[in-house]
Amino acid sequence: MRYERRERPQHKAGYHPPQDIWFDPEAFDLLPAEVQQELLDWIHQHFTSGKRGGSRIFNRTTYAFKARFLFDTGIYLSDGAMKGAMLRAGYEPINRSAQSWEFRARFNWTDRIAL
Repeated sequence: MRYERRERPQHKAGYHPPQDIWFDPEAFDLLPAEVQQELLDWIHQHFTSGKRGGSRIFNRTTYAFKARFLFDTGIYLSDGAMKGAMLRAGYEPINRSAQSWEFRARFNWTDRIAL
C-alpha cells in the first residue's frame, strides 16, 4: 500500500475553551457557527457508523479524530468540542467515562495520507 504526502493546510487560529470544559462536550456549543458547520460537514463526509466499533486502520478516539480534523482543515479543537460534534452528528460513545471517547464509527478514507 502506498501513501501520498500532501501539503498541510495553513494553520488557522485554534479554539481554546476554558480548562474546566476542555473535555466537556458542551465546548462544541462555544465554537463559532461557521466552525461548527465545517466540523459537522467534515464528520458527515468522513464517517459512517460501524457496528463493531470502527475501522481497523484508524484510531477511533476523539483525540485521533481532532488530530485528523486539524490536519485536513488547519483548525485546532479541544477534545470536548470533538465529543460534542460527534454526539450532534448522531454517534454514541462506547465509554463516556473515558477521557477521550471512542465511537462506533468508521473513518472513510477518501485519500491515503500518511499521518
